[in-house]
Amino acid sequence: MKFPEMHMSEGNGEGGSKYAKHDDKGMLVGVFRGDPVVYAVHWANKRSSVCGEFKCAACDAGDRAKPRFSVNIAVEEGGVWVSKIYEGGVSVYQQLKALADEGYNLETTRIKVVKTGTGLDTAYSVLPSAKALSDQEKK
Repeated sequence: MKFPEMHMSEGNGEGGSKYAKHDDKGMLVGVFRGDPVVYAVHWANKRSSVCGEFKCAACDAGDRAKPRFSVNIAVEEGGVWVSKIYEGGVSVYQQLKALADEGYNLETTRIKVVKTGTGLDTAYSVLPSAKALSDQEKK
């Protein structure tokens, strides 16, 4: 995986059936696939809009864009692997990048993303799962 540079502060949000979601205990386990895409968003009225590389009218007006990333993730649903999109902020990005830098192959390692807290007190922990993928699951 290649991780492009990410700047600024954190934000995070998920929604819609094509997006991976944390369960009611705040857990999400999956295998990341492909390279992450880095972008920035502005938030207004609980909706986000993509910023043009931290240089847009909202930025000029003093509304600081929040960096985000999206990456494909395979998750198990009902015993079947399903492709979803994981969207996250700086904290998760940095933790995933650190695992990759330590030598973890994120495309063949189950990764557990744990969400704790709510609102501005939300924190994320990213951990490699001890459960290895079978050869069939690696495909």
